[in-house]
Amino acid sequence: MRISAAHGCQIMFRTVYKSPDYQMFLASGGFGCSPTARGRRVYGQFIKDNEQTSFYRQDFLGVLKNEYLPDWAREKLAEIQSESAGPVMT
Repeated sequence: MRISAAHGCQIMFRTVYKSPDYQMFLASGGFGCSPTARGRRVYGQFIKDNEQTSFYRQDFLGVLKNEYLPDWAREKLAEIQSESAGPVMT
């Protein structure tokens, strides 16, 4: 599976993890995000509750297109992205 576009993208788990809404994971880095790297770890957080963790590349089904995101996930992503931008210094 190629998830090189997964830095900052939503990716879905191959198997059921906890419940369906916990299958959306926001990848933030790791060698597993690059299809040519030898490493397999993908670091990030669950969109549902912001729990940060890592998994192996083969644990994921693929990258989820934004058009298929449920409304609650879109709202959570907006929150996560605004928090990661940090405060603006003037």
